[in-house]
Amino acid sequence: MIQYASLVGKKHIANDKVCEDFCKVFKVNQFGIVIVADGIGSSKHPDIASSKVVRFFEEVLRVTLLSVNEKNEVKKCLENAFDVVHQMLDAYITTYFKDLAHISFGTTLSIAIHHPEYIVYGHVGDSAILKIVGEKYEFITTQQNTEKLHQTFSFLRAKDKWEIAIVDEKTDGIIGVTDGMIDIIYRNNLIDKHLIDACLSNNLALQLHFIRALNLSDDDLSLAYYKTSSN
Repeated sequence: MIQYASLVGKKHIANDKVCEDFCKVFKVNQFGIVIVADGIGSSKHPDIASSKVVRFFEEVLRVTLLSVNEKNEVKKCLENAFDVVHQMLDAYITTYFKDLAHISFGTTLSIAIHHPEYIVYGHVGDSAILKIVGEKYEFITTQQNTEKLHQTFSFLRAKDKWEIAIVDEKTDGIIGVTDGMIDIIYRNNLIDKHLIDACLSNNLALQLHFIRALNLSDDDLSLAYYKTSSN
């Protein structure tokens, strides 16, 4: 089962801005891939950064995952993808925005590759990946922020913060969320499973509109969901 959607938040609507989140879910052979990215609002082109990084990762992984299966091979594949997409985004900026530096294209990135026997994930910034184990949802990433001004780390400018790892256990699926959704689904150190289930029970995009209407968050909202069809 695949669902994903992004919705512009009230804060950006009030300032006549577009949604700066971007997400995608897709399959390659036995793998389910979830990607979420949240453009960093303090940069000049956050919406371009988030959309391009997601699209570039999809372009790379749709090819490179075809020839791997073992978890360490998949991890190596994702490590290579981080380097390749960094180069692709750098080339894109250099070609189309010659006068702008990387600081103008800030975005978080959280990506997970699900196999029935394991998960391989990559992460930088304050978005997040959750694993689905039976009826439970559990975070497998931790939000990264700088100590100064609580600013988040960017895919392009914080290579030393890239976190790529294996979750070596059987799981039923994965969920990606940006920080606007984290503020809603994670309160008092507890994950609100009922709210996540409500979002996924019907049209996800419509449910995000309800969340925005209820003023649960004024930030952009993204949720990307993959669950194996056997569950």
